[in-house]
Amino acid sequence: YLVLDPAGRAITTWRPSVARAEGGSMNFLTPARGSDSQGRLYVEAPPPPAGDGTFSTADTAPIIRIDRRTNRSDTLAWVRVLGLKSTVRDGQVTAVSGGGNPLTPRDEWAVFPDGRIAIARHAPYRIDFVSPDGQLRRGAQIAFTPQPITQADKDEEEERRRRERHDPDREQ
Repeated sequence: YLVLDPAGRAITTWRPSVARAEGGSMNFLTPARGSDSQGRLYVEAPPPPAGDGTFSTADTAPIIRIDRRTNRSDTLAWVRVLGLKSTVRDGQVTAVSGGGNPLTPRDEWAVFPDGRIAIARHAPYRIDFVSPDGQLRRGAQIAFTPQPITQADKDEEEERRRRERHDPDREQ
């Protein structure tokens, strides 16, 4: 991350690091999904590493809050994802790739300025809230009628992905 002063001038760079249970830390380049009014960053972390030179696959990922001032992090919740895979070299996650069908349901989340997190759960369909201190409040299940994915839906998604891969103006 590039850290700017109030005038918008670059003053330093910063790379998030998350403490590992077995000691040490793990750097990762996952982009922040949000921040709160205290400047803490919220990321959906890659799956935990299994060991050097190995792949780790997970269908859930932690939402981690990182406080840049104290360089501390904490896991606030877990969300279902599309089967992320990570590769580890020399104790560091070196690659993360998304897997699975892009039309497969997954959880989505957002952070509020006060540090609360709203998680839209896909099964059961509901909105959960996590308070800044990690307390979970499950929302009521929301009734809905599932809509089948048609061949036209699949074709449209494939075309969208093809355009993204070949768009020279797309942000990397």
